[in-house]
Amino acid sequence: MDEGSETPFVARLWMTPLEARNMVLGSDQVKVAEFDATYQSILNDLTTLRRLGKETTGLWKAHEQRVNSGHIARVKNGMVEVDETIDEQLLHNVETIIKNAAGTVKRFQFLTRLFGIDTGFLYQKLPNFRVGVEALARTDNALADYMVEARKWTEPIIKLRDDLEHAPFVAPRVGYAITPQGGVQALEMPVMGMPLSAFIPTLLSRLNRYVEEVLMWCVQRTASPIVVTEIPLIARNKQKPERFRLGLAGGAQPWVIIYSDDEFDRI
Repeated sequence: MDEGSETPFVARLWMTPLEARNMVLGSDQVKVAEFDATYQSILNDLTTLRRLGKETTGLWKAHEQRVNSGHIARVKNGMVEVDETIDEQLLHNVETIIKNAAGTVKRFQFLTRLFGIDTGFLYQKLPNFRVGVEALARTDNALADYMVEARKWTEPIIKLRDDLEHAPFVAPRVGYAITPQGGVQALEMPVMGMPLSAFIPTLLSRLNRYVEEVLMWCVQRTASPIVVTEIPLIARNKQKPERFRLGLAGGAQPWVIIYSDDEFDRI
């Protein structure tokens, strides 16, 4: 991965959850084995998405620079000429990102079930979702509110994945425009209403936060007398910037799950 424990991604998604697993499920080896199998699959997807996101963003930025600088694009007889395109590679990467992200979201329900919490309704049609979230609200209003907000991005990504696999799909492409100065400007392909370079970090941040926050809330719900507390950003160990700490009730204020779209690395 070329990354160590000093990155929030590694510290918070590779280290903290495994410590929580040991404290909460450590005495039940069957559940530990189920947790490890499911969470390893989720981590594999998150790591692939992280690598592929960087690769795809870099591919676009390099192409944009080569086009805008005039190295591989020009205007001839009022038409744009481009020597090379990245549409096929970009499309392949974006499709892989969408499929992996949707798969991770749906697979995550098997992890929460180990803690006795059913989140499967998040991925169902709207009527079933409403029934599920209303039932959850009767025992856990905070998580129910979180799921309502999370569905605003999980539902579109799952639908887009289904469209890729089962319906005709018109792939977005890189566009090119003639500038007022007579040069050529590369235009980012749009994905889910966002430019590519905004879509990738937004999706990955939301996915990382969903996995981290819902998992740690499940721990909070089932680990009594152990509670989860949030370490202030400024107080985190730079060598291992974990966000959450597990301890006994009666100490710091227990953390409460609240949805936000703030960037993963900055929360």
